Amino acid sequence: MAVTTPEEPMPGLNPYARQPARSRLMTSGTTTAEVAGVNHYGAKARDHWRKHLPGHLAQIPDQEAFFTHLGQEAATEIDQIADALAQTAPPGEGYLEELGRLETARKMAEMQVTREMLLVDPEDQERIAQLLG
Repeated sequence: MAVTTPEEPMPGLNPYARQPARSRLMTSGTTTAEVAGVNHYGAKARDHWRKHLPGHLAQIPDQEAFFTHLGQEAATEIDQIADALAQTAPPGEGYLEELGRLETARKMAEMQVTREMLLVDPEDQERIAQLLG
């Protein structure tokens, strides 16, 4: 069986873009509600807060909702930054070069968002207050 690669990728398709976290259904009697849960970005932030900001973490009444929302915001921001970084494809770029460019853009976006949104400096009281809203 021959393996082929597309000569030209579909426009606007980023194979490295994160897909939304899979939802799970919870049923309660006759009502069914969809619950998204904390994605890996939210989990990374939560672990950081547990270790470095336990006092502030204790002030969050609904930690599941807080880190679910923060993780979703981070994923959206990463997608937007990665798409912006990956916009310009050099002429004659091959498939593997494109994958490398997209992967690099994604990693750069993840590093930026992790630094700015997820791993909050425990000394940055202004940023902590902003996140706690």
